[in-house]
Amino acid sequence: MASANPSVVHPGRRSSAATAENSERRAEIRAIAAELFARKGFQSTTVREIAEGSGILSGSLYHHFESKEAILDEVLTDLVSAMVADFAQIAAAGDEPSTTLRNLVRHQFRILVENRAAVTTAINDAYYLRQMPRFSHLAESDAAIAQSWIRTLQAGIDDGSFRADLDPQLLWAFIRGAVWGTVQMEARRSSATTDELADAYLATLFGGIAG
Repeated sequence: MASANPSVVHPGRRSSAATAENSERRAEIRAIAAELFARKGFQSTTVREIAEGSGILSGSLYHHFESKEAILDEVLTDLVSAMVADFAQIAAAGDEPSTTLRNLVRHQFRILVENRAAVTTAINDAYYLRQMPRFSHLAESDAAIAQSWIRTLQAGIDDGSFRADLDPQLLWAFIRGAVWGTVQMEARRSSATTDELADAYLATLFGGIAG
């Protein structure tokens, strides 16, 4: 039997390597674009700036993404998809509501800090995103995220862990606004770790500010 020639690369392996390289390149472009969107705003960021930041020509960018909107869609979809899955898993773990709420808050701080650029864009360009049919799916993901939190809050109200007069939907709005705002404003300039920021917020949430 003839021995295989080690110098010959199987077409399937070559295709797999090219796919992996393309996937890695797309991830690099997304990360660069996300930083530009966060710093300049989505509408003010040009395809040329994304291409230059990625070290390629503007025309070459279209080999990876069909449009600037497609890049933003992937950036935001990656963020909300992870949040939907992670929060649902935490909420379904079977812990006491107060423990679940603490775990949800800590994880929200972590995932938002890790995706600070996407978070900043989602906040700053929220009005634009709501006008674009392409991004309507984000509202569905947002509703799924809210359900994990609202169910946890309602469970705590039902078992007496949380105050009976609380409105879980309104409380979720308070929590979301506080955490997202903290990440946008403080995460980069604060010397505190993500868990320290989360714990400081949790101390205020559970203990209040009255002396």
